[in-house]
Amino acid sequence: MIKFFRKIRQKLLSEGKTGKYFKYAIGEIVLVMIGILLALQVNNWNEARKVANKELQLYSDILNDLESEYSKSEWNINRITRIDRFHVYLYDEANGDTIYNSNQYYNYLLWKHRYVTFIKEKYAESFAIITNKEIHKILKDYIDQENDTNDAVEEWNEHQLQYVRPFLTKYNISNPKAMFNKELDEFAPIINRTKLLDHSKLEEQFITDEFEQLLFSIRFKTLWMSQNFIWLNDRNRELRLMITQKLISKNY
Repeated sequence: MIKFFRKIRQKLLSEGKTGKYFKYAIGEIVLVMIGILLALQVNNWNEARKVANKELQLYSDILNDLESEYSKSEWNINRITRIDRFHVYLYDEANGDTIYNSNQYYNYLLWKHRYVTFIKEKYAESFAIITNKEIHKILKDYIDQENDTNDAVEEWNEHQLQYVRPFLTKYNISNPKAMFNKELDEFAPIINRTKLLDHSKLEEQFITDEFEQLLFSIRFKTLWMSQNFIWLNDRNRELRLMITQKLISKNY
């Protein structure tokens, strides 16, 4: 093609048709510029398509992780509910509204809670890719709620470490003999199958103001932690719905 254009130019020059030569040369330049612009436009289209596909893949990844995180939050809510029911039972027992049940799991008083802000850790740097303003906002709201939930869990754990466990040690309620059961040497069997608290020692504290105030703060923080997981799942459902609608619209 280049040789073809060159021959035309040489022919025009050799025939002395300078005016036609310049017109032809200008036309050739225009054609080259149009070709370059078309190539740039095609390249821009390809890049835009890659960016759009990358964004859709991000939505798909977030959606899959949200479904997994929703199940984990549901598990957390159920677990916290069991702990709270124990606190209610303990309050009723202390006030004589229920009788002692030897099968009741008192080891809840020793537990801590674990939680990881997974979506924040994985997607906090991905906001620049998201062009949909609604998804951008709801994802931010979800991560904010993750932070609030993490704060509630940390506050609950701190209360366990600073107040509940020291209370159990102070009044000799913790049972060292159970902890050093010679038949058990792993954490899970010890914490799940052994009564690590001396109920008779715990019962002695039922009538004290200190114990009643401790129960108050325990339940307050437990319910607050549970509420944050409920809010987290509310945000989760909202975000999943928005992303699902976006993905469906792109397939039609």
